[in-house]
Amino acid sequence: MKRLAMVLIIGFFIVAGTLLLFASPPQKTVSILTVPQDYARLIASDEETIGIVIYADQEDSFLTDLANIENAYIYDNDKEMIVTIKSIAVMDNQIPYKSKLYYAFRIDFQPLDMGNNTTQISFRDATIEITYTNTYKLTFNIGNIDLIYDKLEDSDYLDMFRLYGVINPIDGVDSLAGIVIGLSIRQKTSITITDMTIFTPDAELDWNEAIIVESAPLQKDTVASILENENYQNIVNSYGEDTNDLSLLSDSLIFIPIQYFNDLTYLYRFPIMISYMIGENSYKYYIDDFLFRSFDMLPEVLADDIVEIVYRY
Repeated sequence: MKRLAMVLIIGFFIVAGTLLLFASPPQKTVSILTVPQDYARLIASDEETIGIVIYADQEDSFLTDLANIENAYIYDNDKEMIVTIKSIAVMDNQIPYKSKLYYAFRIDFQPLDMGNNTTQISFRDATIEITYTNTYKLTFNIGNIDLIYDKLEDSDYLDMFRLYGVINPIDGVDSLAGIVIGLSIRQKTSITITDMTIFTPDAELDWNEAIIVESAPLQKDTVASILENENYQNIVNSYGEDTNDLSLLSDSLIFIPIQYFNDLTYLYRFPIMISYMIGENSYKYYIDDFLFRSFDMLPEVLADDIVEIVYRY
């Protein structure tokens, strides 16, 4: 009987030891939040990168370690482009969402050089796919991407002295509703501005409603209150109904509303190309992609667009 008991005890320890030896370590879990946005960027050199933001409930994880990434590309229904992930960096702030705190991570990727013949390429409802060293693929929608390939050069005639956004609620979300831009003339000459372009098919600067303002509007002023101010000068009415050109003779502060073509868009950063003329000669002046506002939280109203990805490793 004692021998049987001893055998059973030894057997138990052998089985228990084997189970412990081959048991899998406890799994780690990281929750990733993604939010599609609109990205319009001027690609002026081979070193240009585009930054997208994701949110993770862990400060350190397999998915946010650059060393674990093999390759990546973005695509939509019509095209795809190989990209190089250059860095993944945790940002300073933590974002509250649904009673949890998430770390914001900026992923900087470098788009493929499209050659001298390409001036612009667009991805609608784009997806990024990131492949890791363990073959896992992190795939999520990043929104719309518009890349403009051109040189960024100083102008001998035109300069900018102020630029900021006017934020108004649109469909319940604080959104960019217009911009205020200050332009100055670098030489004693008359400059005629013919257009301002932001390079996205989802929105445009409403030049027909642009006005010259004597004092800078507040960032939270409504578009309606700015346009209805009798002390401000409407560009179209000032220069005739047959033209919306603006002749600059001195420093000017201009407010331009933004017209959206979708119900809701997340357009907060983009380049501006100002087309202007001096006499019969045409010129262009780029303002590199400018960040008009950034998220310090994830509004609950965006819940339908926020996607959670849970990864276990």
